[in-house]
Amino acid sequence: MDRHTAKRIAEDLNITADDFERRKAFLDIGPEDIRRIKAFREAIPELPVDLFDSFYQHLLSFDDVRAYFKDKETVQRLKDKQMAYFDQLFSGEYNEEYMLSRLHVGYVHVTLNIVPLWYIGAFNNYLQEIKKLVDVYAEDKSATCQSITKMIMLEIVITMESYHYTKYKLQEELKQIAITDDLTGVFNRRKLEEVMCYEMDSAHRKKHALSILMLDIDHFKQVNDTYGHQAGDAVLIETVRLIRYCLR
Repeated sequence: MDRHTAKRIAEDLNITADDFERRKAFLDIGPEDIRRIKAFREAIPELPVDLFDSFYQHLLSFDDVRAYFKDKETVQRLKDKQMAYFDQLFSGEYNEEYMLSRLHVGYVHVTLNIVPLWYIGAFNNYLQEIKKLVDVYAEDKSATCQSITKMIMLEIVITMESYHYTKYKLQEELKQIAITDDLTGVFNRRKLEEVMCYEMDSAHRKKHALSILMLDIDHFKQVNDTYGHQAGDAVLIETVRLIRYCLR
């Protein structure tokens, strides 16, 4: 887990350890639920390796999904990660580290282009397989299923919040890249023309005056020709810095 990234997402979403506890309370996850989940996990010698087989068989039956799982090694690697994921889910240790790990899952899903349908669909499939294990190993089958379902709901809530936030941030970053100059960080020509058109239309409608200030850098071509483009770039960067300073 990239803990730094997960912490940043938690801070941006204002999800603190106390807030995580409130979410658990909202989903009615109490000490008895945690006790049942831990007892269930302790009763199982180990999670069966075929727990995820039916889901991947189902997943690979869709053409648009199959392209993401091109070889058996990739599928096996994902199964191993899922095994570790569910080990943590059934651990009974639902603290800040657990919360951060789930926030990180949402982030990873965006970077890998895993859509929510696949993620939620996976849990739907896994629940069916988990219920079979509950029937064999749990003492209070109905209550244990309910406790596990509550935890899965919490998983989905935390992960999806992180997913949608990460996707939003990525889209905002892409928008910013599309409208700014790589070197100086100011608006590029396309965005400048867009802003000018908007301001001119606004001034025309409101019958307000509009001023445009144009600056020229003396001897800029000479600097480029004499000292090279790196020196010219440095002049542009410093000019932008000074303008920003003066406009504060």
